[in-house]
Amino acid sequence: DINEEWISDKTRFCYDGLKRQRLNDPMIRGPDGRFKPVNWREALSVVAEVAHQVKPEEIVGISGKLSDAESMIVLKDFLNRLGSNNVWGEGIGVNTNADLRSGYIMNTSIAGLEKADAFLLVGTQPRVEAAMVNARIRKTVTANQAKVGYIGPATDFNYDNQHLGTGPQTLLDIAEGRHPFSKIISNAKHPVIIVGAGIFERKDQDAIFAAVETIAKQGNVVRSDWNGLNVLLLHAAQAAALDLGLVPQSENSLESAKFVYLMGADDTNLDKIPKDAFVVYQGHHGDKSVYRANVILPAAAFSEKEGIYENTEGCTQQTWPAVPTVG
Repeated sequence: DINEEWISDKTRFCYDGLKRQRLNDPMIRGPDGRFKPVNWREALSVVAEVAHQVKPEEIVGISGKLSDAESMIVLKDFLNRLGSNNVWGEGIGVNTNADLRSGYIMNTSIAGLEKADAFLLVGTQPRVEAAMVNARIRKTVTANQAKVGYIGPATDFNYDNQHLGTGPQTLLDIAEGRHPFSKIISNAKHPVIIVGAGIFERKDQDAIFAAVETIAKQGNVVRSDWNGLNVLLLHAAQAAALDLGLVPQSENSLESAKFVYLMGADDTNLDKIPKDAFVVYQGHHGDKSVYRANVILPAAAFSEKEGIYENTEGCTQQTWPAVPTVG
């Protein structure tokens, strides 16, 4: 129902580099700044000793974009036992509303997009972010001549579309009925709005979602027989992280941290971590976060272990090891 017969380049080449620059042994940074291999008992003893020396409010945990649900709940439980609730997933900003699942998943379903006759894309580029979703939109535009309106930076589409604008003002104009695309949404039998998950990291996310909800209400986008209001998630771990409530409590949580646990978190802004903070990096590759770490704990890659993920529809998906763990 999701992939049909297609796979994307992202899927086709996701295994590139899985054997390169792997972390095979636990390591501790010495006084000279160099890492030395140690055994697991020694590495975990150092982590435990430091973790119990800092205040609970100074402990932060961040899960990476490829983390499975089980690993995230274990990280959350671990930090909760230390008295900290400062655990979040990469790509999820402060004040992201994780109370209602319908507010962060694809409610229409990927297959359901084929029924749509009008699309409003807000801050999302499906061709880059989710090729299977883009294939469905293209199929619908080709077969049904569905109209597509796009708000965001200029980008390439492989189907006809209208670039409505680049910022929130265009969204407000549609919400207030001042934009021609308002009528297209209102006159459509099965209108679809897709909001990019990058909105979660914007400070004005509440205002943007309020405008989107106004458009949805006026355009009858959500009703008993149809739910065309969607969020397109960017990463494999995002849906499960939101289900588990892994949302930052404060913008300053990282800046005031003394103990930071990075679980496969390779895109965290390391400049925000205080220089005197103790950093643990758990992962499978020598990415940039490794160079900020005090302790490195090697881990299996997503292709080497059993795990549970959730797709952008919020559907649970079980994975199985495809290859043996390296190291």
